[in-house]
Amino acid sequence: MFRLIIDQSIAKPMYDQHPALVDSMRNLLEKYIRQGRSTPGKPQNYVKPEKWPGLDWIK
Repeated sequence: MFRLIIDQSIAKPMYDQHPALVDSMRNLLEKYIRQGRSTPGKPQNYVKPEKWPGLDWIK
């Protein structure tokens, strides 16, 4: 998470200041990926992390 809304000329990592918010956002992203959707409804198939480069952080 970066503080781009206030000043887009600086990209400052915000994890140190807001770790709970960053963790919450990460968990929500993981939920969306695993359910294959971000809207209400039946979960959809999703691309498994091993077939989606960059998703090695999903356990």
